Amino acid sequence: MFALTPIALGWLLFGEPEAQLDASADYRAAVSELEALNLAVNRSPDEHPALARAIERVTEFADELAHDEQARELRTLALLNLARARLRADDEEGAGQAIDEAIRAAGDAEVPARSFGPTLADFYAKRLGALEEWGQGAIQVECSVACRVLIDEREVEASASEVEAGASEHFNTSELYFNTSELYFGTYRVWIASEDERVEGLAIARHEVIIDIDGEVETITYAPALIPEPEPEPIPEPPPVVAPKRLLPRWAELATLVAGAGLIITGGALLSQDGKCIGGGGLDPMTDAQRCPQLWESTAGGAASLALGAALAVTGGVMLAVDEVRVNGNKAPAPC
Repeated sequence: MFALTPIALGWLLFGEPEAQLDASADYRAAVSELEALNLAVNRSPDEHPALARAIERVTEFADELAHDEQARELRTLALLNLARARLRADDEEGAGQAIDEAIRAAGDAEVPARSFGPTLADFYAKRLGALEEWGQGAIQVECSVACRVLIDEREVEASASEVEAGASEHFNTSELYFNTSELYFGTYRVWIASEDERVEGLAIARHEVIIDIDGEVETITYAPALIPEPEPEPIPEPPPVVAPKRLLPRWAELATLVAGAGLIITGGALLSQDGKCIGGGGLDPMTDAQRCPQLWESTAGGAASLALGAALAVTGGVMLAVDEVRVNGNKAPAPC
């Protein structure tokens, strides 16, 4: 039978620095309380309900307990003390539960039942014999990301071959496997925490697994959601190409150039007639002065026409040349 109950828990290893200090203080307080009640039950067996609560409380500090061998040994002694107190209270079923928990939680470590007298030692031997007779099962944890696994607050290590199989750079193409075999019947606490920074909040989960069939393998799959990769910034569009504006419309520049040329021609014509007889038919004003009463006087007008025409022609020509270079220079060259 497999009871799976994920619970979001604050695992001490992954808390904020201030939270870690507070949690460590709470853990030390829980261990001190367990130690005090363990001694108190020796003097007053009626204190065993408080001892049971203290055992449950210290168990919640999974990561601290996994790194504290002395505290785990204290918990084993407290479970044996609890079993002895329950036997004295004629609660054999409760005593059996405490002994079974001590055996499961100790893992490969020795359970010093003989130190608690022959009655408890015999009771322990019977419970251990029953567990061995019922059979054993296994728990397998499959992680899609780098993770840590604790079973009954004891760290489980993956085998070397399985670590290699899942040792990709970000653990995103392979899995890590954790196998624990030869587990006696009963309920096991399985704690799993991500060690992959791509997992939001480093997703911690607690599961309860019940082994009650000989040879069964209960599998837990741990595949937390990854933080989405940030979307790439869009490539900025190039600024629109603005066609350069002409200084003047093309027709105006051409008109200016033509007008300037016309004025130059006019000015040249006026200057060519300057000093000649008006209507003289080719008379020389020097030798035919008697027959040439009036002369053309067009120096000023001709010069003005030449100057204005030159200015207009140069202005129109320069503007036309500049605009043609600006406008046509931005066009893509025609294919060969």
